[in-house]
Formats: sequence, structure tokens, C-alpha cells
Amino acid sequence: MSIMDKKTGDPIEHIPMRDLKIESEAEELLESAAMEPYMNLAIAMMGGKDTGPAIEELAPCRSKSGTSGALLPP
Repeated sequence: MSIMDKKTGDPIEHIPMRDLKIESEAEELLESAAMEPYMNLAIAMMGGKDTGPAIEELAPCRSKSGTSGALLPP
């Protein structure tokens, strides 16, 4: 049984990870320390794991003045 696209009704083609092609610059970004929190979130989501720790890792720290970044409510 194949998975179908909800909008078109067409079957969704599964492509093995090893067959994906990416630009060298994108590969460098994916391997950078700056991307690690985003990769952790993606891995948690795909694995059905608790995403809380990964989201906290992405959220900016609250400053002493009480202001916050876009991911945290004031």
C-alpha cells in the first residue's frame, strides 16, 4: 500500500536518503554547529519523540529585562 498525496491523489515516491543530492554549500550548513539544534528538532519530530528539549534549545534565552525572542511569549 502506497501513501497518497492528499491534494492530488498521486502516490508519494519514497527516495532513499543515499540517493538525495544536495549542493556542497547546503551540506556544509547541515554539518555546521549552527544547524545542530534544528537537526535535533527534525530528528525528534520524525521519530515521534518529545520535541520539548529541542525546542528549548532553539528558543532564545530571556534577558534580565524580561524581554524575549520570537519563540517565547513575553
